[in-house]
Amino acid sequence: MKSGLLLAAKTLVAIATGGLFFAGIAAVFIPSLIRPESFLAHSVVFGWGSLTIATAILILTMNRWAKILPGLLAYGALGGLLAIVSGRLSGSPNTRISRSEVIFITLFLAVSSALSFALQKRNLNTVDRIALMIFAFCLALSVSPKQSTMLMTIGIGLASLLFALVYGSVAGKEGM
Repeated sequence: MKSGLLLAAKTLVAIATGGLFFAGIAAVFIPSLIRPESFLAHSVVFGWGSLTIATAILILTMNRWAKILPGLLAYGALGGLLAIVSGRLSGSPNTRISRSEVIFITLFLAVSSALSFALQKRNLNTVDRIALMIFAFCLALSVSPKQSTMLMTIGIGLASLLFALVYGSVAGKEGM
């Protein structure tokens, strides 16, 4: 019973942290995503506050969420494969999306999953931690309605993960 309640509490904290993080990103960096009647549209302080709190929690719990990140990204890639086949988003069947865009996003999720899986297998160093935070911010910013912003943030996020892996393998060889 106690472990079930602890698991439920941890799950609720994870969901709340994700919500604070994405709400903060949207309020601060992509205000066009916020509905005008929402209090987020009128409170930049809340946006920065929620982003700061969520970032602190993400940094403190990085060893945990870095282990589940590959699975979450792979799940997203699976959803992308379904969208490629159907031509529609699974959560919004009335919304059509171009196959080329879905293929690109699915490839991004699959490659990100593979790169983060490689990071998952080792003890995170400082460069890994910075790369994972850059990736988290870029993933959140990639929901921008501007395609150029989406492409840029996806590229930066992937580059940060790749840099961490290359750095880790070079640093590992020098330590031998």
